[in-house]
Amino acid sequence: MTALVIVVDAMRAKDRHSIELVQASQHETEEQARIAGFHASAAQRFLTTMSHELRTPLHAIVALSQLLDVTPDLPVPVKRDLAQLRASAQYLTSIVSTILDFNRLFDTSGGLASQDSGLDEEYDPAACTRETMSMLVPITGEARLAFTRQGGTPI
Repeated sequence: MTALVIVVDAMRAKDRHSIELVQASQHETEEQARIAGFHASAAQRFLTTMSHELRTPLHAIVALSQLLDVTPDLPVPVKRDLAQLRASAQYLTSIVSTILDFNRLFDTSGGLASQDSGLDEEYDPAACTRETMSMLVPITGEARLAFTRQGGTPI
């Protein structure tokens, strides 16, 4: 009987050791998944923030090139350069939009701004419009153009 007890105890010890190894492996896997999730979230926040930061000046470049293109008496080489500038800016804008679309696939918040979006505050369309306008108004004044709000009120 003693030999049987020794064998059973050895099997129980081996089982406990196997269980401990499985638990340690599970813990390590969970920790690695948590770290990978953190890095993926950080990359998503970075790409979203950078894409938004690039988008506004790119829109200003496109708008400026369009405004300059309607300026009378521009030499043909300048018009060609403006067309190339506009095409390049539109291409970059499409890349930025693709990055934003890709990030939306992985956004679980469902909103424009959340703790995980990389934005410190809610998206404010009026503030975005004011920022864009501050870049474009000086340019339009030089081209003798004016921005107006819907309803005809000058901005």
